[in-house]
Formats: sequence, structure tokens, C-alpha cells
Amino acid sequence: MAGVKAEFMKEFTRLNKYIASMTGYSRREADKLIEEGKVSVNGKRVKEQGVKIDETEDVVFIDNEPIYESKPDVFKFYKPRRVLTAYGEGRGKDTLEKFSIFAGRKFPYSGRLDYESEGLLIFSNDGELIQRMQKPEYKMEKEYLVTVDRLLSSVEMEEFASGLDTPKGKYQPCSIKFAGKYKYKVIIKEGKKRQIRNMFGYFGTKVRKLERVRIGPILIGNLKPGEYEMLSRDEIIKLYKTTGLNYNTK
Repeated sequence: MAGVKAEFMKEFTRLNKYIASMTGYSRREADKLIEEGKVSVNGKRVKEQGVKIDETEDVVFIDNEPIYESKPDVFKFYKPRRVLTAYGEGRGKDTLEKFSIFAGRKFPYSGRLDYESEGLLIFSNDGELIQRMQKPEYKMEKEYLVTVDRLLSSVEMEEFASGLDTPKGKYQPCSIKFAGKYKYKVIIKEGKKRQIRNMFGYFGTKVRKLERVRIGPILIGNLKPGEYEMLSRDEIIKLYKTTGLNYNTK
């Protein structure tokens, strides 16, 4: 801490700012943690406001849990059409291992897409995060841009949105909006096999292109097929909060 081991030309950071940058807490919330005696630096309890630390040497604890620079890796990937959402041998079909990011590494993922579909997948070495993203109780929204060969009538759209009981499955209510030129935006909170294709198929409408553009708070952004991008700190914090996890303790 500054004043304890000050050295010439060293840069120091306010403790509340450091806590806010490393966790999901705001600076005001960090100040409250300090006031309540829940923060310590290098094993010493800190209750004074305005304390500064050396980020390269000091170790900060909240409720006796250290805040580390090392955090879980989370990244998004644009799965191209006609690629299996799988590792290993694809029996003549391309798999994820076609792409360099997956060479020799098998990251857990959320949001499996079928062979003919494309768009956003989320990968992480934090297995608990991925598991929670797939659990129905967290109601993780998935948004799709769907191109079809036939437009639905207003009555069919209302029926689509209210949920369907079809020969191929029963589907919960969802959101559907016309997006121009034989396109719809569809948002669902479940992820049954070929769900959107089956829902449109119930009305005799064929899906020509199915692209996932969002999972929870994470957007596909400007990614192109086959590209990946590490999530920003803000994106990761939002994703953890959506699944009821505290990024601070990771």
C-alpha cells in the first residue's frame, strides 16, 4: 500500500477503483465494503477511504477471498453453416477443429447449433458458467435472424408467439417480429433440437437461413463466419450476473 512501501516512479491506484475494475462492484459499493471491514491488503484489514495500492505487488482480499488478475477465459465464435458443433471426427463433415482457436483444445460451449445453422456460440474454460447457461431455470434468451421462403400471416404470427404444440414437439411462447424481405427476428428461452425450423415448418414455411445473433447479453457484433473474439470485461460480468454467478469469486 502507498505509505508502506512507496518507491520512486511507482504508480499507485485507489483501492476502490481497483476493486471496481476487477469485480462487478461499483466504486460506491467498493467503498461500502471497505467501510464494513471486508477488504484487506496483503493480509491487513483496511477501513480508511482513499488508500492506494500497487497493482503489481499488493494482493487485495474481499471476505478473505483474493482478487486475482487471472480470470476465466470466455470468447464468442461465429459458427459457419455446414460445420458441426462438435470436436473430433465429423465423418466427412467439418467440425470445430477446422479452426485454429480449437486446435488441440476442447473448450466447453453453450448454444449448440445444427449443421445447417450459423451464428453465435459461447465458449469458456469455466465449466460452471457453461452449465448454467444451458439450464432452463436461467431462461437464457437466444435471438435469431431467420430467412424463410414464405411469410406468415398475422394470425399465424400470433399463434407462433403464443407457443405451439406440434407433431415434432411442444414449444413455449416466444417473441417474433417481421424484419423485412422474408426475414424474422425470433427470441426463444429454450433450446430444443431444430426448434425454430420445426415451428416455422408447422405452418408450411421453410427456413432458408438461420443465424443466431445473441445469447443472453452477448451479441455476435461484427464477427464473420469462422471468426472469434474474447469477451470484454463488461460482457463477462453481465454474462455471469445473468447466470447468477459472481465473477468476483472466480
